[in-house]
Amino acid sequence: MREANQNLLDAMDADPELDALMNQLIPGLRGRMQLVGVGQHWARAPLYRLFNRVDAAGWCTGMIMDLKDVVLGLDGFPTRTYIFVPEDVVEVNASTPTMLFGYDYPRPAGWRYFLEVPTARDVLAQWRYWHNNRQPSVDEACVAIIYYADHDAYILDDVNDEQATD
Repeated sequence: MREANQNLLDAMDADPELDALMNQLIPGLRGRMQLVGVGQHWARAPLYRLFNRVDAAGWCTGMIMDLKDVVLGLDGFPTRTYIFVPEDVVEVNASTPTMLFGYDYPRPAGWRYFLEVPTARDVLAQWRYWHNNRQPSVDEACVAIIYYADHDAYILDDVNDEQATD
């Protein structure tokens, strides 16, 4: 993020038009600028409409990102959100594109239901419980979520039988 922030500042220094536009969009941008992570794109912030397609109420109507990016931003997404994957994807992996929609929206054409955000959070909470509160890596989290979506069950890859019965 620091490198991206610096690149934007350098571009603003080199282009007075860009500098003026950015300062018009976000007055006082310099000195407090920080690019935001994926999960923060849901906030009803001044730049929200630049990041996402939104309805009149300001809620996301189709944000596309890889599953690994969904995992990274999972705690920042609204609870009432579905995760969809393309209908033609046979095997979901960390790089599979996903689309996020609120519960009030119909399934988008060409996409199939994958999981709900609260369920994905629960899967990771259970994973942490079985692994002594260790945070999973992004890859471990993706594997656990994909397994749950495919089997409607938690993955027990390296958990001993005593832990699994708790």
